[in-house]
Amino acid sequence: MALEPGTYKPQNIIDYGISKTQKGEPQAFIIFQLEGGKITWYGSFGEGGKDITIKSLLYCGFKGHDLSSLTLGLEGDALVVYPDIELVLENDTYNGKTNLKVQWINKPYQVKRMEQSTAVTKMQGMNLGGDLMRIAKEAGVTLGGSPDRQFINELENHMNGENPLKINDDDIPF
Repeated sequence: MALEPGTYKPQNIIDYGISKTQKGEPQAFIIFQLEGGKITWYGSFGEGGKDITIKSLLYCGFKGHDLSSLTLGLEGDALVVYPDIELVLENDTYNGKTNLKVQWINKPYQVKRMEQSTAVTKMQGMNLGGDLMRIAKEAGVTLGGSPDRQFINELENHMNGENPLKINDDDIPF
């Protein structure tokens, strides 16, 4: 299977280091193994791309305080060999020739959770229970029994690090 434009999760990093641009300036490179092939990313340390390059290296798990440690490649252990990242591959045309290149190195999509007690408080103030019952009735869906308020309070206290849960075998439905 040949690589095509799209978003990929790399299987691992095969190699990395510092190479030189056509103008002889240092640039970072990382060779990724993807399902379907290998691809090399190049990151510039010039003014136009330096911040993006450093951010990409951090996403790949850069562990040092000195970017020159990348010159040691895999032996230097500066990057995580199995990074949890996504690569965006796009076609790039340069001097009339089109090649597939790594356009972006991104952290995988993550949802930021709202703190549980804040979410409960805000949602209670929105009267969602009434909306839930109305919409369920309109949709012909039967809701389960109402939760035991005492159990929910105990669970919230437990999640806040207060009291241990008081559960016995009769509380387990199976």
